[in-house]
Amino acid sequence: MISLLIQFVVYLFNQLEEYILPPTYHQPNIGYNKIVDPRLSVKMPTILAQMKIDSLLLDDIALFGARETSIFTDPKGHQSDIDRETGGLIWLNSIYNSDLNTNTYETGFNTDLHGIAKQITDNHDPNYKQ
Repeated sequence: MISLLIQFVVYLFNQLEEYILPPTYHQPNIGYNKIVDPRLSVKMPTILAQMKIDSLLLDDIALFGARETSIFTDPKGHQSDIDRETGGLIWLNSIYNSDLNTNTYETGFNTDLHGIAKQITDNHDPNYKQ
């Protein structure tokens, strides 16, 4: 039953990917979507949820629950610490061109979040890497 729920959540996030509108209030002169593709905000937790389904996370992480020990903090899809850490690494790579292979930031998780963030950015539209 839980596996079906996880698969449904992954399906919903995949469907929502095309409809996410980027917030532009952070950098009104530059435009958020010119710096980091907003679709990454959906892609990253979807990948983490799929890894949870496939038992590939090295941490004891639930699909829903406390911010420190889950992927989502509520059914609305608010992100948790593991999402925030991975997202931060994606930003470092996308905005500052930080090499995630050599970055030594300690995420606090056993799962290789640097590797996940690198996989996401490497497989993404190269126009956002300029």
